[in-house]
Amino acid sequence: MTSPDDHAPRVLVIGYGNPLRGDDGFGPTVASRLIPHVDTDQVEVLIIQQLTPDLAEPVSRAARTILIDARVGDSPGKLHVERITRPAEAPVTYQHHVDPGVLFGAAQSLYGVTPDMILISVEANQFDAGEGLSPAVAAAVDEAVALVLEAIHSAGG
Repeated sequence: MTSPDDHAPRVLVIGYGNPLRGDDGFGPTVASRLIPHVDTDQVEVLIIQQLTPDLAEPVSRAARTILIDARVGDSPGKLHVERITRPAEAPVTYQHHVDPGVLFGAAQSLYGVTPDMILISVEANQFDAGEGLSPAVAAAVDEAVALVLEAIHSAGG
């Protein structure tokens, strides 16, 4: 792995999703609750609606990238932690919205790095228009913040 830029934060946290679509706001909610608990010289926290190809550049500079999102599932509130270890099966198409595997592949192909990337996601089933997380997903926020902080500290951030 290519070492990150010495002036860039060591860890990049990206909380993504649409807070106006119920549980899809999980990523931004966790990221915003994380901000008071991190050293902003070492950790950059982005709150966005979706992953886009331009994120490959900051991912390429970070020692670790932690993505936070909601996903469709049958057990609302159940958290998953997975390491993204390879590009998506489909070729990188550089469209508006990309998934974590495409972002991984973009950082690899455009910048020559193999990113250290972790996805922390929650199972959810309420994505209708409206603000606020469902009770089951809201109950998982504190545990998700703890998981992100653990992943930051294990990266040295």
